[in-house]
Amino acid sequence: MTKQWEPLTDPQWAAISPFFNLKRKRKVDLREVVDVILWLLRTGTQWRNLPATWPHWQAVYYYFDQWKSNGTFER
Repeated sequence: MTKQWEPLTDPQWAAISPFFNLKRKRKVDLREVVDVILWLLRTGTQWRNLPATWPHWQAVYYYFDQWKSNGTFER
């Protein structure tokens, strides 16, 4: 049985954060972007149906596409 979706815990984020460029200033929080991507994968909802409390779907998709293209997800 699988559990409900939950945001990344601090130890989980600490384990994967070295794979992202965190030195640059951004308008969106990358940890929140990763949480949204994991939520999308879990629920299967459409990009455009993200709740308004999360970053805009285009920003999330931008990072998803970048990380897919440059191999971040494989690392």
